[in-house]
Amino acid sequence: MKEKFNVVESEINWPLTYLGVSLIWLVTVSVLVTVFFLFYEILDYGFADYLNDKPSDFFILLFAGVSLIVCCAFLIFLMLNYKKKYFRKTIINEKGASVYNIKNEIVAQTLYAQLCHSNDVYFPDISHTIHNQPNFRIVLRVFKKDENNTVTEQSVDFNYNYLSVKNKRELYRHFLIGIQTFRPELKIGQRTMENYHLKS
Repeated sequence: MKEKFNVVESEINWPLTYLGVSLIWLVTVSVLVTVFFLFYEILDYGFADYLNDKPSDFFILLFAGVSLIVCCAFLIFLMLNYKKKYFRKTIINEKGASVYNIKNEIVAQTLYAQLCHSNDVYFPDISHTIHNQPNFRIVLRVFKKDENNTVTEQSVDFNYNYLSVKNKRELYRHFLIGIQTFRPELKIGQRTMENYHLKS
């Protein structure tokens, strides 16, 4: 009897995530305090007097103050909505990898059945690569057919914006084991095999 393929779910590192969120709140409050003192200096000196005596300084401070307020408004909006907008949960099972939002709706999916052989002789069917834009992260490079039935290179990415995932490496490894189990005809690159400690 064939052994059942385990289901692996992403685990958010909430303490680290909340630490990052707290640091952003700290920066936001610091910026707001700076803006307060910028405008306090202008009002204390006298709005009209400051404009007459130091017109260039006045417009620089005004521009800086407005810019900082806009930045703060953006950061506050981001922090109040980050869970709703950026929360992701990945589940890897016998079908492949599915990514869900906070409403438990699938927002991205890579099924084992969708994977194809590489259309580039220099790349194996499955490999890992490092991206450094917009931030440093490791993703899997796979090949899938698009709507036009053309084989294209795509990324399988379990990195989440503003959320720290504790078992990211385990997710990649389990997805690769799924490929070995359900799509053994696909070739996984040697470097990827070694990096994730997979058996041939």
